[in-house]
Amino acid sequence: MRRRDFVSSGLVGAAAAALPSAAATAADGAGFDAQLVRMRFKPDGKRLWLDWAEELKRRRGEVVETLRNEGVRSEACFLAKDGETLYFFMESADAAKAMAAFSASKLPIDAEHKRKLSACLEIVEVMTPLFDFQNDILPGGQG
Repeated sequence: MRRRDFVSSGLVGAAAAALPSAAATAADGAGFDAQLVRMRFKPDGKRLWLDWAEELKRRRGEVVETLRNEGVRSEACFLAKDGETLYFFMESADAAKAMAAFSASKLPIDAEHKRKLSACLEIVEVMTPLFDFQNDILPGGQG
């Protein structure tokens, strides 16, 4: 998948769906695709993206709804110390299905997220996973 397609679809795992993924297999056999993408701000995109990140936190319920619709377990965005580099992490049962669900979504938050990603960010590099482990058992034997 081309970098432009990844940003226009707006899903962190979209570009990595065409690449080998780290399929972490838990003891029960459940696997998850993990993707990490390094991005940078487009000119004049930083303030708009940082504002959007705050908006997403306020709209947590809508974000969780879209993650459920996509089959995404976890999605996170990190700002590097340089203040210009972002890292997107996404973990899903199936990255290609997650991308398709996001692309087809009619939810207002997804439409806005696609616009913000396209306007604010560009891909620098899709990282190659070496391993990914999950501890699905919480301390004290809960899980």
